[in-house]
Amino acid sequence: MASFTGISHIWLHIPTKRDLLLFDDVELLSLDEYLSSSVARPEIPAHVAADLRWLHDRGAVRGAHLRANERTKEVPGILRDELSRAFSLSYVADCLSALAKDATKRKLFLSREFVRDAIAETPYAEFVDAEILAEEGVRAVGQLLESDPTAQELRNAAHQAHVNDLANIVRVYGANRRALGEADVVPVLPTVGSVSSNVASRKTVLSVVLSAMPLPDESTPWEAILDFRGDPEVRRSLQRLRRWMTKAEIQQKDPRVVELELADLLEAYSSHMRLHRIKTTKGRLEAVVTLAAEVVDALLRVGLGSASKALFSLANREIATLEAELTAPGREIAYIAKAEELFK
Repeated sequence: MASFTGISHIWLHIPTKRDLLLFDDVELLSLDEYLSSSVARPEIPAHVAADLRWLHDRGAVRGAHLRANERTKEVPGILRDELSRAFSLSYVADCLSALAKDATKRKLFLSREFVRDAIAETPYAEFVDAEILAEEGVRAVGQLLESDPTAQELRNAAHQAHVNDLANIVRVYGANRRALGEADVVPVLPTVGSVSSNVASRKTVLSVVLSAMPLPDESTPWEAILDFRGDPEVRRSLQRLRRWMTKAEIQQKDPRVVELELADLLEAYSSHMRLHRIKTTKGRLEAVVTLAAEVVDALLRVGLGSASKALFSLANREIATLEAELTAPGREIAYIAKAEELFK
């Protein structure tokens, strides 16, 4: 089965412990460039940077790069004109930032010839249509300048354009990865914890499930998250949850219905397991008391039959617990309940 991968940009979203409870891994655009740089970035605190390096070393977080056909310069999964429109926001963001510092360059930045020359200097020049990008960029800048914005308004607009630009690049990368068929990828975009996707039903289901996941606090080490995910039974529970999510996506249910169904399943599963644990705890206590008495008796009479029977009684209680999980209502979402119990 293909890995279930969250994708984002390092300047948009830093992976959380909740992310890694749901996704097999998270890929970040510009991560490799950041990790290889010797210059510290104030946007990322030192302890967060250390966590990123630790997760990267263990394969939980990886760098991401668009992959193109070297011969045709086409990017699988997205048309050249779509890619050109997506990258036009890069020009808009840079242009507005420059105009906030020097408004006298307005005429220059509205020149298509200037835009084409600027595009030629970018690393993505050979993958886009310069004419389309110039047209889109100049049109967007012109519309923003019609209201004669102040320098602060230009800075605000530049920041929003930059965020939208990075989000577009993440979506483009997602289309690229899906076209290559290497993973089941999901863009994770601002705000933190929200999931964005071209498919509305997928966005709905993933957002609801992420919200239901526990959010481990700072005292929970990353090692505990990775150890939890690595348990074979937990992995099987996670696969059941993902199958439930896929079915919900296909049915394209209203988000409120998905949220109610998830809550009902969690309650049914938790109630069933609480009741079983009460029965199991009582039975285990009885078995322990019996075992203590029968071990003493067996030692006095040098006989092990009764003691062995009591030991098997304990083992059978553990098997009964596993059987209860297999027959529990709502077992499709047992992974969330297990994570909640451990990390709440």
